[in-house]
Amino acid sequence: MADNVALIEINKAQQALERANEIHEMVDLRDKFMAIQIFANAQGFKDAAQEAKIYQLKAERKAGEWLKEHVDHRGAAAGNEYQDDTRLPDGVDKLESSRWQSEAAIPEEQFNDWIDRCLSTGKEISSAGLQRLGKDYRREQKREELAEIGNDVLPSDLWSVEQGDISSWQTPKRYDFIITDPPYPREYLPLYDVLGRRAREWLKPGGLLIAMCGQSYLNQIYATLDRHLVYYWTAAYLMPGQVTPLRQRQVNTSWKPLLIYGLDEQYKGKIFGDVFISDSKEKDFHDWGQSLSGMTSIINQICLPGQSILDPFCGAGTTGIAAIKYGCSFDGIDLEEQNVNVSKARLYDSTA
Repeated sequence: MADNVALIEINKAQQALERANEIHEMVDLRDKFMAIQIFANAQGFKDAAQEAKIYQLKAERKAGEWLKEHVDHRGAAAGNEYQDDTRLPDGVDKLESSRWQSEAAIPEEQFNDWIDRCLSTGKEISSAGLQRLGKDYRREQKREELAEIGNDVLPSDLWSVEQGDISSWQTPKRYDFIITDPPYPREYLPLYDVLGRRAREWLKPGGLLIAMCGQSYLNQIYATLDRHLVYYWTAAYLMPGQVTPLRQRQVNTSWKPLLIYGLDEQYKGKIFGDVFISDSKEKDFHDWGQSLSGMTSIINQICLPGQSILDPFCGAGTTGIAAIKYGCSFDGIDLEEQNVNVSKARLYDSTA
């Protein structure tokens, strides 16, 4: 009976939300859906609680649309009760206004698809999950804009990025360094065999392969690279405050190994330290991207201006940007055309 009461209240609030035109109505209904969730969860009515959560998020999205239309965005900031130069409605603070507008920016089709995926897989429907969806959507929009720009960008004398597969890509060049970050999941482990074999073709005598990797399959990666190259060193890439939970290993990690290999033991470059630091987590251009500060730390400590760098897993081109800024030349390849064009746009922007 109580379950039916909760569902009836949800249905009544749902109809009111469809009619709501003013922000105070939307906020009140959002609060009502939250109250129904609390009641339903306390009674063990999981379906009703989930339904109330869905409509809470819909109320926030509708409030976000209202705020986007009525809040004047002019770049100023004045306390928690204001967003830019506009006083926010009673009951809405600046953080909520920003979050709800971010939720509202997600297209309806993508929002509904996300709800359906959560329901079919049993994944929790949450505000945090919707925020991640919004972040992914904004990143993809930015990537599409950059890729469109990059499609018309020609390579320069300093850099080149091409679409290609590391198993078959050909170049007459030889490089002082291969600095790269292959994918970490188990299914990509065979790529290290290809990387080790192709590095023998791509490196100059005395050159180094510097490959970032995860820890889960480190023993297998060492064994694979040992078949093709000469082990030189293992360095640490630190990510202070950027903990990554590895649930399959019950470990929270905040560093990554940098495996350093050569064609031989003839490296005669500059003496370098073996600890590198990434100041922040940067996933604005690629879900697996590394930070510019982290790649800059590696290149500045190991390379010399004028030397050449190849990244055969180019992604969004961050290694190339760090290389060019330090005075090195850069070539990159990637399987995905969009990644290639994003990299080209970013590299062009960094040298313009």
